[in-house]
Amino acid sequence: MKKYTLLILLGYLSLTVLMTWPVARHLTDAIPGDGFDGWQNYWNLWWVKQALLVEGTNPFFTDYLYAPTGVSLLFHTLNILNGLWTLPLQLNFGLAIAYNSVVLASYVMAGYGGYLLSLHTLTRFSPAGARGLRPAAFVGGLVFTMSPFHMAHLLGHMQVFSMTWPVFYVLWLLRTLRPWSTAATPSPHLWRDVILCAFFLLLATLVALYHTLYLLIFTGVALLWTLIYRWRLRSPNSSPQIHPSSFIIQPLVIVLAIGLVFGLVSSPLLLPMVRDASARPDLETGLVQNITLSADLLAYVTPSEMHPLWGEWAKSIADNFSTTTSERLIFAGFVPLLLASYIIIRAWASPIVRFWTVMITVYFVLSLG
Repeated sequence: MKKYTLLILLGYLSLTVLMTWPVARHLTDAIPGDGFDGWQNYWNLWWVKQALLVEGTNPFFTDYLYAPTGVSLLFHTLNILNGLWTLPLQLNFGLAIAYNSVVLASYVMAGYGGYLLSLHTLTRFSPAGARGLRPAAFVGGLVFTMSPFHMAHLLGHMQVFSMTWPVFYVLWLLRTLRPWSTAATPSPHLWRDVILCAFFLLLATLVALYHTLYLLIFTGVALLWTLIYRWRLRSPNSSPQIHPSSFIIQPLVIVLAIGLVFGLVSSPLLLPMVRDASARPDLETGLVQNITLSADLLAYVTPSEMHPLWGEWAKSIADNFSTTTSERLIFAGFVPLLLASYIIIRAWASPIVRFWTVMITVYFVLSLG
């Protein structure tokens, strides 16, 4: 491991301990949260261990609930990946330290993933070398992992605050798809990157299907952007070794390959879900719930109600929104919003800036319900 990588990880660890305090002080005897969904996720960790190591049964079904018939957990936010990697901690130190380890690891690794994604973007946007851009990339990762949205879900939504794998998938998809590249030749590690994309998408799926849906949307928009961008760049004077059609078709092949690999490795989970969904009309959400959980426009500029200085003032505004704290806190922070607005105005000609602006717009519209 390179020295600066270790320093970056230690930096995110230190900031995570500070921002989540007193989690580190109570690793073995308490968990953070508001007393609701956190205990459900606590049970999830226990059930994965109980099912696999004690009862030798399928963790996606339990008769501990709705006894004696039991209930399917295929569409439950089981967090099976977190349950699996914390098994050694559960066996040796108990459930509380396992839960809190997920908390600390999620914020550290989401920050590191945000750093890598920021560095990847900045090195293609700025002529400066990677070394000079690392401080800015570190701040980018910090803004991502310590965002009010991410911190709000510490109240108990383990499946949401476990944001490591989505950001790694996005990073590797951009490395593989190269949506703003003018190079006609593919990535030198194309098939390795395709497999890694599928792998990170699988890990994200094993945490929460929310992530799968968001990442599939991201993939579709990124593919459409790449096809349009390359179509506009096509030239009859292209190198004779590379036909213009190959230049355009290549992104389609990449996304299809990622989808094929992901489909194969995830089919043992997804196929039973398809069968279960077709027989359960109760899985459909009503219009009222969709409206309740949609974002409020004012929420995008309302500071965190958990802020130590102006939290009470922010809460007096947020209480008018339609849902609870962890669901309505979507504020990115005034500094990130101002910086993003500045760069969009100042560097609109850059395809990188346009790409991320399109992404922000798509997800903003979807968040409104």
